[in-house]
Amino acid sequence: SETAATGGVAGNASASNSFTISTTGSQSHGIVAQSAGAGGGLFNYTGAGQSPQFLFFIIVDHAKRRAPVIELGNLDVDRDFSDVRDVAEAYVRLLDKAPAGQVFNVGSGRTHSLREVLAQVQAISGHTMDVRVNPAFVRANEVRTLRADTTALEAAIGEWRSHPLDETLRWMLQS
Repeated sequence: SETAATGGVAGNASASNSFTISTTGSQSHGIVAQSAGAGGGLFNYTGAGQSPQFLFFIIVDHAKRRAPVIELGNLDVDRDFSDVRDVAEAYVRLLDKAPAGQVFNVGSGRTHSLREVLAQVQAISGHTMDVRVNPAFVRANEVRTLRADTTALEAAIGEWRSHPLDETLRWMLQS
């Protein structure tokens, strides 16, 4: 869950340091983000500069390198993926507007399947990969769909722009 404490983050967040701001803001201003689950949380987020162990980095990196094959786990899961720039904006606005102790889901409120993500990366990059499901990467008891209910978030901070997935993927492919 997330708890917004009082305080603020000075300055403007640039796209290149949004991962740093989301982490720093959460650590230094009392926002505690746990995995999405009961009570609220931070859902999957991505963007240029993401660490290489994360799924979107792996997919984008394969497309950039023109790798002929990519091995992944379950392709038939739907997840709420957010652009890190949107997550950083949500944190800043929560720090400014939200009462301490309230729980929020930070996410886009939309889901995309892994198949859809792959199709978009391949269409944007112009590179087609042979996608193979590696049974070692498939999680037992995988939850089929995870989507953030952003009702409380939007009530606290107002409407906020959420980058479309294809825009985030273009940004990542161009970085």
